[in-house]
Amino acid sequence: MEITSADDSALLEVRDAQAKSTLAKSELIFDNCGNRYFLAKLFDEGNPSGSEVPKSRYEKRISQQTMEAQEHVPTHRRVQQGN
Repeated sequence: MEITSADDSALLEVRDAQAKSTLAKSELIFDNCGNRYFLAKLFDEGNPSGSEVPKSRYEKRISQQTMEAQEHVPTHRRVQQGN
């Protein structure tokens, strides 16, 4: 999966994920380990199927040292035209 902004882009390895219910809004879910945030899951509005980002070795190591929580962030999806 590729995530882009006006200034940057990133390629991420993802696998399938399922939400417990259909979401009313698109959402990014971040794992919070201390003062660091790691993208964990992505879901589109109205679709219980989404994507999960596997934990990196660094995230696994950090999460062993700190209490882990999750932050849910509503998003807007920009549709690319011409692709």
